[in-house]
Amino acid sequence: MIRFFTLLAALWLAGAADAAAHGNGADEQCRARLAPPGRVSLDLADPLSGAASAEAFELELRNISDGGCRFTLAVEEGRRGGGLRRRSGAALDFRIARDAAGAEVLFDSRQPGAGPRAALRVPRRDLRLFLIVNPGDAPRAGEYSADVRLTLRNAENDVVDQAALELEARVPEQVQAFISGASQSGGAYALLDLEELTTGEIGRATLRIRSTSDVRIKFDSEHEGRLARAQGGRISYDLSADGAPVDLRQGGRRGYGVEASIPLTAREIDLQVRVGDTARAPAGEYRDRITITVTAQ
Repeated sequence: MIRFFTLLAALWLAGAADAAAHGNGADEQCRARLAPPGRVSLDLADPLSGAASAEAFELELRNISDGGCRFTLAVEEGRRGGGLRRRSGAALDFRIARDAAGAEVLFDSRQPGAGPRAALRVPRRDLRLFLIVNPGDAPRAGEYSADVRLTLRNAENDVVDQAALELEARVPEQVQAFISGASQSGGAYALLDLEELTTGEIGRATLRIRSTSDVRIKFDSEHEGRLARAQGGRISYDLSADGAPVDLRQGGRRGYGVEASIPLTAREIDLQVRVGDTARAPAGEYRDRITITVTAQ
């Protein structure tokens, strides 16, 4: 069953006509044409921040039959409902408001039948509104769309005109990654200090990822999977990610995917280093640098 929820906002068009010309039946003759933009599109700037994005658009009244007419504008939920939707079924909440901050809301997809009502008194023939989209806690990259119906009525509550307004929002691919749990962790940089090297010694760290899409992870070792001493000498080691071995000799690669219906908003990947044979290694300090590159997929 399709349900339509309506919010009314009084839209007054001022005029200087003689009051006597607008008797009880005059408003029935009031006519106008509602000319909204065919489509309003918005790109979310920073979806992983949780901050809402806003896009301005204008509605225009044309062919107004009398400058003293009074009209009301109703914003109704469209045929699909449930917010801006993606083909996979994911959805984003949105609002239509008179200001970018959303202080005076005309329509809220979260409460389409219970939102506040706002009185709009504008002497001009155009009305500036804002589409405000909330990315939520688990945005998925892709194109989202919705539609709303705009209904213009006169003072006698007769329908004067109706128009469809198409809404679009795009969530870009975005990735955030940082390392924690090492001896020293500084977000994008971490130091895993194994202290006195012994055969079979294990060191651990955690790679934390937030992303609007699936990701690909690439590991690059400066010394191809070996701890190197400046004066000469190498000690091999093994690296694993979530228990799976990573071959660092030619650049390790691992891809992490999720089902389309499960957002990849946060993921913790256990990194483990196991030291190889140290029996014949000269004394000294050994180091290797592993560069981890996380990209959207």
